[in-house]
Amino acid sequence: MEALETAPITQKPVGFTQVFEANRNSTATCIVNVGGAGSGKSWAIAQLLISKMLNEDNKTFGICRHTFPALRMTAYDLFISLLKDYGVYREEKHNKTANVYSYKNNVVYFFSLDDAEKVKSTSFNYIWIEECSEISFNDFIILKTRLRGTVKPGELNHVYLSCNPTDIQGWVASKLCGVTKEKKKEQQPNYSAQLLSKEQGRDTICPK
Repeated sequence: MEALETAPITQKPVGFTQVFEANRNSTATCIVNVGGAGSGKSWAIAQLLISKMLNEDNKTFGICRHTFPALRMTAYDLFISLLKDYGVYREEKHNKTANVYSYKNNVVYFFSLDDAEKVKSTSFNYIWIEECSEISFNDFIILKTRLRGTVKPGELNHVYLSCNPTDIQGWVASKLCGVTKEKKKEQQPNYSAQLLSKEQGRDTICPK
């Protein structure tokens, strides 16, 4: 991770997993991370967004879940905790009232999707939907239409989605993972596979 805005903070060495690498290397617009508790999917996405926040410019991030209490206990807490663990957290950059964290000219918004309409006025470069199966397909489409932040040549905007294997059903399965009722009957998903599929602008990443 690059140097901070001001020098005095000492950064700790950071290790990355294969899940992090798979997410970072994906060129798909929608990247679905499937894994159970402790699989590292949320950790990897949080690390990746932190890396992008520190090393890129003029980016807008959205980290969300269906309800804010659930978000606060999961992705929000993880993101802030990792900033502190890595020695890059600045209290003055964290607006706890608005639930916004800023770094240089980058902004990270933490919000719930109990009313997806409220994000219609915001454009994002990166969106992380934690426990994506909790929201409706319509909410997902609303979010995806907001993925239109300005990028430099060679950069891509992404939606990262995370969920548990037991939640791969409904629109997440059919719309994003290409799983039909027939396929469900024919075979069990191989959740030990690192990168299951890449088609129609989506990647499905299954942490071991």
